[in-house]
Amino acid sequence: MPWSDAPGPYRRAASLGGYALAAVLAGSEIVILALALNPNVNADYRAYYIDRTTTCLNRDAVGSYT
Repeated sequence: MPWSDAPGPYRRAASLGGYALAAVLAGSEIVILALALNPNVNADYRAYYIDRTTTCLNRDAVGSYT
């Protein structure tokens, strides 16, 4: 039985369920996009990975330069 032949109440419930699922998915994608555009990270992490304003993280380097 195709979806177009479903009885009236079931068709309406399936349609509303589909719209509700689409709204939940769209809302979750908007939240994820907002988190990606406004990351809450450490200043050192931001300088190295996001802003690219430093060449190394603030960590001690073991070894000697020749």
